[in-house]
Amino acid sequence: MRTRAQRTLHWSGVLLAGAILGGALFGAGCEEEEPADPNLPLLPTGSAASIPSRVLVVNTLSETLSSLDPDRRTMTVQAAVVGTWTNRARVTPDARTILIANSGDNGIEVLNARDLSRRGEIDLGPGSSPWIAVPVSDHEAVVSNWLSNDVRLLRFGLGSAGPPIATAPGPEGVALRGRIAYVACTNFAGSEGSYGAGVLEVVDLEAGTRIRSIEVGTNPQDVIVTSDDRLHVLCTGDYGVGGSERGRVHVLDPETGETEEVLDVGGSPGRLAEDGQGIVWVAGFDGGVRRYRSVSLEVLPDPPDPTLRAPGFSGVAIDAVTGTVYVTNFDTDRLLAVDPEEAITESEWLVGDGPVDVLVVRPDR
Repeated sequence: MRTRAQRTLHWSGVLLAGAILGGALFGAGCEEEEPADPNLPLLPTGSAASIPSRVLVVNTLSETLSSLDPDRRTMTVQAAVVGTWTNRARVTPDARTILIANSGDNGIEVLNARDLSRRGEIDLGPGSSPWIAVPVSDHEAVVSNWLSNDVRLLRFGLGSAGPPIATAPGPEGVALRGRIAYVACTNFAGSEGSYGAGVLEVVDLEAGTRIRSIEVGTNPQDVIVTSDDRLHVLCTGDYGVGGSERGRVHVLDPETGETEEVLDVGGSPGRLAEDGQGIVWVAGFDGGVRRYRSVSLEVLPDPPDPTLRAPGFSGVAIDAVTGTVYVTNFDTDRLLAVDPEEAITESEWLVGDGPVDVLVVRPDR
């Protein structure tokens, strides 16, 4: 077992180098299988009613998925085996397909959400290092490739990838408004170990072109569209290497690209998610879990729970049914369920080695 310091060094080092950039069935029904469409070889068969609710944790060091039943609160630590240097996971709108970005394998793994069985993998080519594949529809997704500096539209039902669309260096988080993709690019200079100006690329997926580049803060790693239809770009900073670049959120008008506000959230945050009450939760490698209001942009006090102020937080997701906030901690190999009202830990579970992402799958939503 690694010490926390060794594991922290590994995680931060892999982030800087681009390496991290890459189950039990509960209540499954016995519905009759739908015939597979031969033109969509990677799409799962079976009705959506047979898909269980899950909270999935991506464990990059053990190369596994852990699966929590969010209603019974039971954990399967090794629910599935995935690829090398797994990074981010996403589920399609119909909740039937899970897409895993395997950075080390340079591919997107396609899983059946019903039983986490592997349907196949889309090869993106040597040196691509995919960060995330965000579904555009039930059978398409846009993938950001950290090392090849591009995004591509995947038709994962057909097992194919469209031509690359060039971006600024180090594309990571992706948000969608229709078929317009907003891509957070870190502009990491690997040979120098430093960052250029952060860039948010605006890409028209229909036309296959980049239509705008917007300068933001240092090391933007995530971006979301909030409930009031604004872009929130999470800029991690330089992990304290430069001494002054700490975590900030740039709030942009998606139509004009103009920055409306810059929030100083501090620490070295890497992920953010908005809950149903208009609170944005931020998970930080340094600085722990933090919150702010998405409309008024008021930064809220740190959670009173000291567990949530510890370092090493790597992922955050919201359960739209219960309102529970789920966060992962890379340093402690744990998934935590957070009470959104009290901002305290309700429950926690040991998961696999090196959790970097968490995903809530609710087929009834």
